[in-house]
Amino acid sequence: MMDYKHIDKEFELDVKRFHLPIKIYVECPNCFITHAVDLEDSYLSYPTLNKKIEQYCNCNECDTEFEFDITLKVSAEVNTETRKL
Repeated sequence: MMDYKHIDKEFELDVKRFHLPIKIYVECPNCFITHAVDLEDSYLSYPTLNKKIEQYCNCNECDTEFEFDITLKVSAEVNTETRKL
C-alpha cells in the first residue's frame, strides 16, 4: 500500500531564477492593452510555492508600470501500484 498527503504550506524553492514555459496575458490597467509575459524569458526570482508572488510589467504603449500576482502550485500524479525489483 502507498499513501500520500497534500501539504498546503509555503515552500521556498532553492533556485535564484525559475524559468517556466508559460505565457501570461495581462491587461495594462491604464490603457487596457494586452501584454504577453513570457516566464521562460522573464523568469521568477527566488520563488516560493503556495504564496503570492508579485510580478511587475511595464506597458510600452503608455509607459505605465503595473504588477500582478502569481501563485505557484505543484501537482503530482502518483501511481500507487508497487512493483517488486
